[in-house]
Amino acid sequence: MHKDHKHKRAAVLEIQEREFRQPKTVDKRAIDRFQAKPYQLEYAEKLRKLRENG
Repeated sequence: MHKDHKHKRAAVLEIQEREFRQPKTVDKRAIDRFQAKPYQLEYAEKLRKLRENG
């Protein structure tokens, strides 16, 4: 009976870990894509700054 409880508990923990675990490695390309601005937005910001200063 004790063994059955151990196996059941281990199986439940494994399922929970599989469902809720965060990945340990972060994709660097995903971070770059998230932080990179589209060219049109950068260009629009440059134009706005030029109009304000000039």
